[in-house]
Amino acid sequence: ALHENMGEALAGRNDQDNATKEFAQAVQISPADAMFHLSFAHWLNVWHVRGAAPHLDAARDIVKDDYGMLASIGYEYRMAGEFDSCIKTYDHAVAIKDGGEVRTGRALCKRGLKDEKGMLDDLQAAVTKEPGYAPAHYYLGNRLAATKHFKEAAAEYGKYLQLAPTGSLAGAAAEKQKAATDAMKGKKP
Repeated sequence: ALHENMGEALAGRNDQDNATKEFAQAVQISPADAMFHLSFAHWLNVWHVRGAAPHLDAARDIVKDDYGMLASIGYEYRMAGEFDSCIKTYDHAVAIKDGGEVRTGRALCKRGLKDEKGMLDDLQAAVTKEPGYAPAHYYLGNRLAATKHFKEAAAEYGKYLQLAPTGSLAGAAAEKQKAATDAMKGKKP
């Protein structure tokens, strides 16, 4: 744990080389600790360094049915560009408990594989299963706008803004809602 904590501290100070050594040491000493693997993979993704997938594979195998960890591992697979593994991990999470976050995460992985229908299906299921999960509405709005369903897109952006008026996507949602509304009226953006 000390090596992992030191790795986190060094990573936070942008000391990539020494942080990598500490994370590697933590994983070597405690290979059955999923969080050590996940933390190491996270920082490899942040640094845009290849090598996250084996740590995510190990973490996924260790956590088995831990829903929260599976969602986190799926996210990191997406950040690593490992979309097949991302979908497989989210499939397992959805089987445990179907909900907005895991459906949205899986949809974004499907986007990485250019599976537009699969992405749309997951986003629609996300807002149905968990209507209060704001990011699902934002990403569904994006899909609907891309297919020129501007009225529905504007409504989804509006739902996001209603649920998360100060959320991280609020500025983009407001701009996109205006663009979708203008497109409905035939105005050029």
